[in-house]
Parts: sequence; structure tokens; C-alpha cells
Amino acid sequence: DLIKLALENNPGIAARRWSAKAAEHEIDEAKGKRLPVLTFKPSYRYDPAESKRRIARSDLEDLRKKGKVFDDQILDVGMVLKMPLYTGGRITASIELKQLKHILSKNRLEQTRNDLVLNVTSAYYNIVKLRKIAEVTKATRNRLLEAKRIVETRLARQSGDRDDLLKINRRVARLDQAIMKAQNGIELVYIVLNSFLGKDPTEKKLALIEDLPRLIDPMNLECDIPLAVDKSPAYQIAKKQVEIQEKKVEIEKSKRWPQISVVGNVKEVGGGKDFFPMTHDRTIGLRLSMPIFDESLRARISKERAKLLEQKEKLRQKRLKAAVQVKRAQLLAKQAEKRARTAEEARKEAAETMNAAERKFETGQISVESLLKAQAAHLQAEVKCFQALASLYIKRAAFRRASGETKL
Repeated sequence: DLIKLALENNPGIAARRWSAKAAEHEIDEAKGKRLPVLTFKPSYRYDPAESKRRIARSDLEDLRKKGKVFDDQILDVGMVLKMPLYTGGRITASIELKQLKHILSKNRLEQTRNDLVLNVTSAYYNIVKLRKIAEVTKATRNRLLEAKRIVETRLARQSGDRDDLLKINRRVARLDQAIMKAQNGIELVYIVLNSFLGKDPTEKKLALIEDLPRLIDPMNLECDIPLAVDKSPAYQIAKKQVEIQEKKVEIEKSKRWPQISVVGNVKEVGGGKDFFPMTHDRTIGLRLSMPIFDESLRARISKERAKLLEQKEKLRQKRLKAAVQVKRAQLLAKQAEKRARTAEEARKEAAETMNAAERKFETGQISVESLLKAQAAHLQAEVKCFQALASLYIKRAAFRRASGETKL
């Protein structure tokens, strides 16, 4: 339930989704460059300074003979059309580049999702662990208070030792500090959990159903490491970055080829005292642009090729690192399972020892030191058991993430 809430409300996930949406629109933008561009271009100019206008002397004399005067107001209204015919593959490569970036944004979204699943899982089990530790510490404190009652009864009968009472009081004080430490830890982890859920840290804490079963169900920890690496979002991101860089090299190389486009212009121009009698201007033609000498272009191509080699080496490094991470997660999960089983056995033995010690203390067969030692050993065994169980379920979630199986 927490994971579902986090995936719905986490701002990091939302940001990644919008990033993927923006990358999708970039594909449409790149495809639009194949289509003609039609632009409406009106303009108006008022310029009474006739002396600043330049005109050929012969045309000026002809205008004077006809009684023409310069216009101080000019209006032109027109449409300009431009459509690419041949770009050397640049537009196609740009579209493919944007498509790769869209896939890359989805891979990053998946990586953020997997990280969030693991972080929420870790926060949940840490809260449950700390609550269990606080509970078992309180139970130990209650046992100590019962021992204190026995000592006080003996003192009243003048058969006890006041030092025993002091030892118990000191032990109770240390347990109070341990309980406070666990409770403070719970508060801190709740703040972190709220941030994963997209909630303000000061918002009301969610009521968690605690699930930290002592009975350890077996889990298949075998996996195909090469397949897990291929499914890894981090590896897929590095792979897409190589493909993106290949397209960037292709785009730079396409700039060596001619760029041919159709250019059309329809314009109506007018001016004069009679308020803009219009004249017509219509043109259409082909425009060709081709670099003859451009040293910077050659340098840019070489730069992008060097970056491509860099990305390929990073991809190889990422694959090796991902394989190590999968194997490490596998070994840690196996180790955590073994530790949890061992801790459970130690807890049972410590519980038996403590129960026996408490019975003997009631009958006066053992000292307070022996009782406190048995209770401390039991508490330590309980704490280690809860720590091992929480670590087990977190390590299993980490293994699922590393092996590409993120569904819990």
C-alpha cells in the first residue's frame, strides 16, 4: 500500500513522467521540421525623413519628371513559405535522436521507480524494526520492575541487599534511554517516509500494519546475471546514451551535405498620400547551402566521435558494475537469510535462559547480577533478531531490484 501511494504522489516520479511527456513532444517537434513553414509577415513604417532614403540617381530623376513624391508611410503585408527538400539526412537523424531520448526518459522513470520501491520498503521495515525493539525493551523494563518489587519486598523483610536495588534502577534508566532512542528513530524514519510519499514531514503519520514475520519463507535467490544486467534500467540508460551519441555524430556528418529548400514569398506593398495603394511582389525559388570550407564542422564531428567512444567505454563499465551489483545483492540476501535464522535460534535460547533465571531469582537461587545478565542477553538477542529480520526483507527487495524483478 505504501509503495502504491509513493508511486502516485512522489514528486520525483511525477517529474520523471513529465520529462517523458516533454521528450514525446520533442519527437513531434522534430517531425514538424519536415513540413513547410508558412509565416504571415505584415509591417508598417512611418518615415518622414526623405533625405535618408537611398535611390539610384537615374530613378530619382525619372520620378521627379512624373511628379512623384516619396511616401512617408509604408505598409507591406505578405506570406513567406519555406520547405526543406533535402537536408542530407539531418531531419531523419534528429527524429531518431528524439525517439531515443524519449526511450531514455522512460528508462530513467523506471530507474526512479525502482529506487523508490526499495527506499519505501527500507523505511517501512526500519519503522517496524524500531517499534519491535521499543516493545521488547519495554517488556524487559517491566520484568526489571518485577525484580525490583521482589528486592523491595526482601528489603522490607531485612533479607535483601540495597545495592541490588541500585543496580536495577541503573538498568531501568539505561532501558528508558534505549526506548527513547528507538522512538526518536521511528520519528525520523517517518519523516523520510513522508517525503517518499510526497507528504509534508509535519503531516499526520500513517498507521502502519506491522509485518515482520519470524517464520522465514524460502526465496529463490538464483538468477541469470547477464539477463538481469540487460533488464537493468541503469544499463539500459547507458545503452541508450551510446545510441544517442551515434545519432549526434550522424547529425554533425550530415552538415557536410547540401541543404536544399523551397522558398516562396507573396507580398503586397503600399504607401502614399492616398493611403497605401498596393503593389504586388511574388517570388518562388530554390535555396541551396553547402559548406565548402568549415574547419569548425570537422572539429565538431571529431568531438562527437570522441564522445561516442567515451560513452561506449562507460557502457562497458556499466555492464561490469551491474553484474557485480546483481551478484552482491544475491550474496547479501543469502547472508541475511542465514543471519536471520541464526538470530532466531539465539533468541529462543536466550528466552529460555532468561525465564529460568527469573524463576531462580524469585526463589533466591541466583543473584541480581545473574538476572540482569540473563535479561540483557535476552534483550540483545531480541534486538539482533529484529535487526536481522528487517535486514533480510530489505536485502530481498534489493535483490529483486537488482535482478529486474521489482514487483514485491
